[in-house]
Amino acid sequence: MTNKNTISNDYSLDKLLQLQKIITYLKEHQTASRKDLANKIGLGTSLVEKLIAELKNLGYDIKNVGREKKYVLITDNQALKNELFKQINVIKGELKMYLEEKTDNFMDYLNGINNNKFIKLENNTAFTNFEHLGKMLEAIENKTTISFDYQKPTDEKPIPRVIKPYLIREYQNNWFVLGIELERNNQKPQKDETQWVKFYNFDRITNFMLGTPNKYKSYEDNTDFREKIQQPDYFENAYGLYINVHKFKYEQPKEIILSFSSKVGKGLKIKKFHNTQEIQKDNEQEFRISIKIYFDDDYPDDFLGVLATYGNNVKIISPNWLKLSLKNYYKLAFDQYK
Repeated sequence: MTNKNTISNDYSLDKLLQLQKIITYLKEHQTASRKDLANKIGLGTSLVEKLIAELKNLGYDIKNVGREKKYVLITDNQALKNELFKQINVIKGELKMYLEEKTDNFMDYLNGINNNKFIKLENNTAFTNFEHLGKMLEAIENKTTISFDYQKPTDEKPIPRVIKPYLIREYQNNWFVLGIELERNNQKPQKDETQWVKFYNFDRITNFMLGTPNKYKSYEDNTDFREKIQQPDYFENAYGLYINVHKFKYEQPKEIILSFSSKVGKGLKIKKFHNTQEIQKDNEQEFRISIKIYFDDDYPDDFLGVLATYGNNVKIISPNWLKLSLKNYYKLAFDQYK
C-alpha cells in the first residue's frame, strides 16, 4: 500500500495524469459526481472510485456530500500536488528520451539501408520525413496534438491541419499518421468527431510541430476510439488505408470472390492477396479465393487499380456491382486511346 504524502515511482504516466485531472477538476468545480469525473477522464465510474480511493490514501481530504454523494475536495495539499506534477514531468522526460533514442536508432538503421551499396531501393525517398516519427509517437503516448501543413495532389497549396494522433501505419512503402482533425475550414465536427478520422502521408507533411500554440494544444482523449484502433485485429477487414469508423461498427465486411490463373495462384499461396483470404478452388484451371473487406463505394479506384495489375490473370466472380465497376475502369482507360 502507498504511504500517505508520498507518490510511488510505480505509478504509470496514464495513472498520474488521471489523478491530476481529478484534482484539477475538483478544485475548479468545487463538487463533482462520479459521472462528471468519468466523463472528464474517459473512464468508467467504478475506476473513478478506485482513483478517488488512491487520492485519499495519498493524503487528499475528499468527502462525499449531499444526496447525490458528490465528491468535494476539502483541503488542497500543495506539497502533494507539486510531487504529482514532478512525477508526471519525470516520466514524460523519460518517455521523450526513450522515443528519441528509438527513433535515432531507427533512423541510423534506415540510413544504413539507403547507403548500402548492396541494397537497391526502388525509391530512395521511401523514408521521407522520418525525423518526425519520434515526435509523432511522443504525441500519441502523451495524448497531445500535432500541427502541420498538408498538401494533397488536388490542393493548390498546403493547408494547415491540427489533429489528435492515434496511430502510425505503413502501407505500400509509405508511412501515415492516423488522426482526428480538430477543425476544418473554421468548423468543428458535428456530434461525432470520428467522422473526421483520416490518414496523413508523411511525404505531404511540412512545417511539422509537436503541440500547437493555439487553443487545441491539449484535448479530451477519445479513449474508446484509441482502444479500438490499437487492437491487433481492428484493420483485419480493411483494404489499404480505408477506414470508416461507422462502417466498422455497424456494417459487416463485404465478401468478394476472385478467380486467378493457377500460375498467379502459386504466388498467392505464399503471399496472400489479403489477410482474410480463403481458398475456394485450387486446380490447374484456376485459383479461386474469397476475401472479406470494408469497401469504400465512393472511392473504389485503389482496389480496382490493384486488380487491374493482374490483367487477364484475374476475374471477379462476385459481387456484380464490382464487376461493373471494373468494366467501367477498363473502358475509361481504353477510351484514352480512341
